[in-house]
Amino acid sequence: MDSLTTAQNAAQMLTAHRQGIAPTYNDLLGGKPYDPTNVKEATYAQAMNLQTNIYTAVLAFGLAQSIMANGAFMLATGIALIVGWFGTFQTQ
Repeated sequence: MDSLTTAQNAAQMLTAHRQGIAPTYNDLLGGKPYDPTNVKEATYAQAMNLQTNIYTAVLAFGLAQSIMANGAFMLATGIALIVGWFGTFQTQ
């Protein structure tokens, strides 16, 4: 995955496939304990783990974009302050 939208789309697609197996984990188990030898339960558990990892990637992409926007704002503010400082002392 190389972008936020790609990660979000992958997570949404995985959610749809996982919910195709069972709407919730409780519905899948039906009150029984988890059985790792049951292929359906193992697939559902792997999908939940993969979904958690993909949403972690979504969070990381969002955080990276936020940090880049903050850096651009700080750079623009710094340039504006320097230009204002030079403008103030050039007129005297």
